[in-house]
Formats: sequence, C-alpha cells, structure tokens
Amino acid sequence: MAMKLFNDDVAPSCAYCVVAEKREDGRLFCPKRGPVNEHGHCGWYEYDPLRRVPKQAPRLPEFSAEDFPV
Repeated sequence: MAMKLFNDDVAPSCAYCVVAEKREDGRLFCPKRGPVNEHGHCGWYEYDPLRRVPKQAPRLPEFSAEDFPV
C-alpha cells in the first residue's frame, strides 16, 4: 500500500498534474492539450503530491503569565 502524503479530498487541478509544465510567464502548458487553466483538469490528469503547497498554519495567539493562574 502506498503512503499518502495528503488526504483524499484534494480536487483535481492542472497545477498538481504530473503532465503539466509551468512556463516562464507563470501559465501552465500541457503537452497533450496546450495552454491550460490552473483550476481545470482532463482525462490525462495524474496527481503529483509534490507539486501541492499546503496552506500555511494560522498564527497562534500571544499569551502572558496572567493568562495562566496557578
């Protein structure tokens, strides 16, 4: 069984596809379909977990010693 790096609810996106290439101008190009939309996908879509950038963790609130009475 393969190790999963992320959960299964990742929506298909050309930005995460093995086939799509990011060009110098920032747009995606698929050798199968030509220029593609970042949020689209097609039958050639194959998920590459290393292309996905996880969301940043939220900042934790600042606490002081007064917040923790002994």
